Amino acid sequence: MPLARIILGGLNVVAAIAFMALAAMSYGARYHRTYNVFRYDLAIQGLPVDDAETDAEGQRSAAKLTPDTLKKLFPSGNPVSTQKAEVEARYAQLQADLGGLDDAARQKKLVEFLKPLVRTFSEREALSTLKSEELQVLLDQEFEGGRTGKGPDGKELNLDQRRQAIARVLFNLAGPDDSAQQRVVTVVGLASYVREADRQTTALQDLALNQQKALATDQALFEI
Repeated sequence: MPLARIILGGLNVVAAIAFMALAAMSYGARYHRTYNVFRYDLAIQGLPVDDAETDAEGQRSAAKLTPDTLKKLFPSGNPVSTQKAEVEARYAQLQADLGGLDDAARQKKLVEFLKPLVRTFSEREALSTLKSEELQVLLDQEFEGGRTGKGPDGKELNLDQRRQAIARVLFNLAGPDDSAQQRVVTVVGLASYVREADRQTTALQDLALNQQKALATDQALFEI
């Protein structure tokens, strides 16, 4: 009997170890699949808009972004865990670029910032007629949706509207640099990035068409 008990006890220990090993393997595989889905969602939807955004289970989305994940998302450094944080950093950078400039240089710089953001030819032409204070107001309004979650009319934006407002300023102010554009993709996600790219393409086509019409009108007047 003592020998049988020892054998049975040993078998129980072996079974327990095997069960724990299988459980650990199962958990590891499940965690790996869950993490891959999480990274896929990040690629499509981008970072959480702000710290208050939650997932379908009511958990804070930003809390899932571990230091290791952020390092992978931003290999060049300066990681952010929300889209709002990136917008705030970009706005602060623009204001730093304006610091110390005289009024004429500030007005020229503000026009340079705002040109990529205008949608129509008349808006583009009007920029050069505005004072630096008026241009600063326009720039602040462009960042309002991403920074405060409110539209130009002061009303609260829904999550999708806020995402697109953020994509608008980050996409158009990133410039042609590939690394800067890749950072925008990481922050706002492919869905918002592609939508803004399509809108900007349409806007540029309209601008080009209106400019051609204006040149044709000027040429006709010159001939007359």
